Amino acid sequence: MHQRAAKAGPTASDKGAGEEKPRSVNSTADRAIDILLAFSSEKPVWSAAEIAQHFQMPRSTTYRYINTLRNCGLLAEDSSNQYRLGHKILHLARVAKLQDPVLRVAAPVLSELSSLFGDTVLLQERVGSEIITLERLESRNPVSTTMTQSRLLPWPATASAKVLLAFAPATDREAVLGNAVPIRYTKKTLTTQKALLADVKAIARQGYAVSLEEFDEGAAGIAAPIFFGNDCSYALSMGGPIAKFQGKRLAEMVKGVTTAAAKISKALANPG
Repeated sequence: MHQRAAKAGPTASDKGAGEEKPRSVNSTADRAIDILLAFSSEKPVWSAAEIAQHFQMPRSTTYRYINTLRNCGLLAEDSSNQYRLGHKILHLARVAKLQDPVLRVAAPVLSELSSLFGDTVLLQERVGSEIITLERLESRNPVSTTMTQSRLLPWPATASAKVLLAFAPATDREAVLGNAVPIRYTKKTLTTQKALLADVKAIARQGYAVSLEEFDEGAAGIAAPIFFGNDCSYALSMGGPIAKFQGKRLAEMVKGVTTAAAKISKALANPG
């Protein structure tokens, strides 16, 4: 059994564990994309030496990729020779948001939920074994948590991770469970396959997930599935300090999240 692991974001080599990433005939483009995908909220800045070591590339090859990405505006260099994502990425993200049908429908519902409870609200999408945050409305509460960093692998412990696992197609769910490695993030983390499977089945029956200090001590979260057609690749979640997720208020928050998720699902099923 693993002890609590550092919550660094999945690296390019970790992503899609248990899944073989399809490669195109253009390996140069593949590697450039891999470099961009290595940037995350946990690791937003990289040096050339770190990139070279991470991808096991010669320094000269690394600089060739970096210069190409920088010339396209996809990477930017600061005064200390560190690299971050460039402004062109922000432009592409804005274009993607404008064209995303789920985000367009969900945006006003997320805003309403955030105003009602004042906690962090997220719209997340499952892509294979990864969870991507499409939108995040920050909490009005000054207490910040990292609970909103969800993932299916190596071990799902947040509410959104577990709800997306519970409502994933059976083949996807089995693939994740087959590759999951128990990690004790906190004293309240479920740390056996049997316990996780029982929890996932209960979540599927009740239609939502609650995680109380299972990933971060002092943090809690609630998540509910969003259906787009017959598929559930999206989840609506709300997180914050454990002290706010108690008793009557917890019940109200569960109702708020499940009602909001159902409202988004209904709007997606009946566009216009």
